This record gives sequence, C-alpha cells and structure tokens, in this order.
Amino acid sequence: MECEFNKIHSVAIVGSRGQMGGFLALTAERAGMMVYRFDTPLDQEKMARRLPDTDLVILCIPVTVMDDVLPVVIPHMKKGAILSDVGSVKGRPVQQMIRAYNGPVVGTHPLFGPVIPTDFNPTVGSCR
Repeated sequence: MECEFNKIHSVAIVGSRGQMGGFLALTAERAGMMVYRFDTPLDQEKMARRLPDTDLVILCIPVTVMDDVLPVVIPHMKKGAILSDVGSVKGRPVQQMIRAYNGPVVGTHPLFGPVIPTDFNPTVGSCR
C-alpha cells in the first residue's frame, strides 16, 4: 500500500511568521514540498491563487482565532485537501475544523516546546 504522505506535494502554512509555522514551512521546503506561506493580514487574492493547488493546509494560529480564520481559508481550498492545525490537544480546534470543513481534518500538537535547545533535533511525525 502506498503511503498517503507521498501524495502531499504542496503545503500552505497559515501563520508562517510564527515560530511553529516557520519551523514547519522550513521543514516542508527541505523535504522538497512546494510551500505557500500566509500570515496576517491574510491576503484573499493570494489564497485564491495558491490554495486550490495545495494538498495540505496547516493552521499555525492561536486557537482563539480559529473561528475567524476558518471562513477565510476554507473557501479557497481544493476538494480533498487536508486541513490541519498545531493546537488540537485542546480538542475544541478539531471540532471547529470538522464543523467548518467537509474534508479530511487532522488535529495535531507539537511534541516539543517553543524553545528548541541547540542539541535537540525536533521531529515532525504524522499519524492516521
């Protein structure tokens, strides 16, 4: 069986100037993916051009603005694209994404803190 990850060629990072968003964008670029970066203010025209070609959208935003960001991002996503975030340990963000998006939703949470020691190599993994 082919790994689904092999089908992800492009990723959009919403909140790309933040520490986690910047880290994930750089990690995806190093893995050879096309990365589209978005941050405040969210550029609707840029989203309309880039998100329809994007396989994975990762929301690296405070959980308190999820309800404000979802209606801005979701209308531009292609059918079947994966919607994810980095704050779902709290449960509510995943419920918000499921209510707002009729496609695959993956809730995640980083396994390391905001300060990454120089001798630590953070790893990003995905489970289904």
